Amino acid sequence: MEWAEERIRDELLASLSGGGLSYGSPRKRARSSGHSSPRLENTGRRRMGSVEVQDLVSQEREQYIADHVTQTRLGAVLDSVSLRPGDAEEAALWEAARLRVSAATLAAENDALREHSRQLAEQVAALQRNAAAARAEGGASARGARLAAAARIADLEAETVRQRGMLGELAAAAGGLAEENAALGGALAGARSGQRAARADVGHLEERLATLQELCLRGGACAEPVGLTLALPPATTALGPVAAAAQERALAALATPELMAASAPPAGFGCVAPPQRDIVHALRELAALRRERDRLGAQARAVTERASKAEQARAALATEAAATRRAAAKTAVSDQAKLLGALKRIDFLVGQVRERDAALAARDAYAARLEARLLTQHKALQAAARRAPPPAQLPQRAVKAGIAADRPAAGPASPAGAPLRDRSNQPRAAPAPRRSIRGPLSNV
Repeated sequence: MEWAEERIRDELLASLSGGGLSYGSPRKRARSSGHSSPRLENTGRRRMGSVEVQDLVSQEREQYIADHVTQTRLGAVLDSVSLRPGDAEEAALWEAARLRVSAATLAAENDALREHSRQLAEQVAALQRNAAAARAEGGASARGARLAAAARIADLEAETVRQRGMLGELAAAAGGLAEENAALGGALAGARSGQRAARADVGHLEERLATLQELCLRGGACAEPVGLTLALPPATTALGPVAAAAQERALAALATPELMAASAPPAGFGCVAPPQRDIVHALRELAALRRERDRLGAQARAVTERASKAEQARAALATEAAATRRAAAKTAVSDQAKLLGALKRIDFLVGQVRERDAALAARDAYAARLEARLLTQHKALQAAARRAPPPAQLPQRAVKAGIAADRPAAGPASPAGAPLRDRSNQPRAAPAPRRSIRGPLSNV
């Protein structure tokens, strides 16, 4: 085992005399020099996902296990190597230097891990701030969308109420027009019946006039005249009252007693005398009947004109009501479509808000899990640091072990005659980092 001891001593002395220690991996040397690795800088500049954090934790765990295994192997090798009594002081110094380097390396690693934990905590805080900002933004947008949708729905409801009021007014106007149309129809029917009655009265008056004319003619042809009776032909009735009066005066002037006596029929000609009547009264009655006929005719024409105007107004109002009803139906359909569209948009916005809340909740849960993992890792590192022996006590224990090894009676003699060190009181050598046994000690 002397060749192994010589190789370990030569490597440690070369490392100490060269001013640079080769303990630990390049990542640990970078941490001990005060510079963080590019991976840590990159992870500090960008957000880490769950996969990256898990990879980092797994790499740290594997590195810690590998370092522990390497240190255990190196401790076993150092325990198996027996140093000579004259090398106790040198071994103590070597052990003290190695422990100082190991302590510095562990302190640098602890600082790097603490810095890394701080960066991860900052990332978690940034994620929480981003989640809070996104949640606030989502809540604000959702509230704005709800308010806008509520205002739009209120406007649509007000428009619907107004349209319904207009439809009610149109229905009431249509009902009033229908009632007025029915009343005008009744008035028109009454006017038509009055017109028919007036025509019947006119026909009756014409019959009476014809009868009077016939009676007048018969009265003039009788042997004993019973009074002056003028026969008014139908042509004279159309001349008017003034022309008829002039014609009557002319006939009265011509009807002299001599003319009447000369124009009397023979005695054997029989004649039925008409009843005694007053021609003036008959003419007055005839004029009154004519005036009544004219009045009834004018009234019938006025009623007919009113009925035609009412029919035209009813048709115009019916057309306007139909157009208004169609426009109201189109407006109602459009308002219904707008209301449905607003409801769909509200449902879509509510769904988006729920999805965003779910995503934020998932992100919060992920941040909580990440914090728990970081706390667990930090506690594990603190526990590992507490389990490590204090660096100040190890050199004293190593010196005491070397002094005890120089004593002849400290233990049984070796086969070569040199006393062996009593390892019962010798402290276990701290395992060296993994980099120290690579290279020339790979075959030990």
